[in-house]
Amino acid sequence: MPDQPIDQDALVLESASNTLTALDIKYRRATSPEDQDALAKARDDAFSAYVQARTNLLRQGIMATNDDVVQMEAIRQDVNHAADTQAVIVAAGRLVGYLARFVV
Repeated sequence: MPDQPIDQDALVLESASNTLTALDIKYRRATSPEDQDALAKARDDAFSAYVQARTNLLRQGIMATNDDVVQMEAIRQDVNHAADTQAVIVAAGRLVGYLARFVV
């Protein structure tokens, strides 16, 4: 039986989902109401972008490349390593912009 091609879309979606979980954790750990409000908007925007990209990636067939997987992992690492609220918001914005490439 021949090897199945690597499903880059699934890898992108898995990494994006893990990034959203990291955003949720950053939100829950925020210590001020102002930070929580700012993070809630960034988190919600990222989740909306994920839903749209996921719908298209599942419907359209394989759209993502290995480079896309690498870029998604870099964004996930940015969220994981963000040291303050502003850095989290910037990384979440990068996630939204990145996922927009899969919305057609």
